[in-house]
Amino acid sequence: MRFFQTLSLSALLTLGNAAAIAKDSKVPELPKTDYDAIVIGGGPAGLSALSGLARVRRNVLLLDNGLYRNGPTRHMHDVIGFDGVQPAYYRYEARRIQRST
Repeated sequence: MRFFQTLSLSALLTLGNAAAIAKDSKVPELPKTDYDAIVIGGGPAGLSALSGLARVRRNVLLLDNGLYRNGPTRHMHDVIGFDGVQPAYYRYEARRIQRST
């Protein structure tokens, strides 16, 4: 029983010291931003969603790792307005449209 009391006391002291250190340290605060939507993936579906949301002036965050599974594909199909284009061209156009809004 004495062991657990000592362990609890040392845990409380450690947490108290950590709080004091964290309070004194100068860590910059990140800006707080609210998003209407968060799109995961910058492929055709993600960029299509981003483009549609940007057109209606929504605040959107796009998260993407930069790797495209359709990179070696010669042509895309079944994307309205972009049937038969190369995937890289579609990404370029979607980003251009997003920047202009």
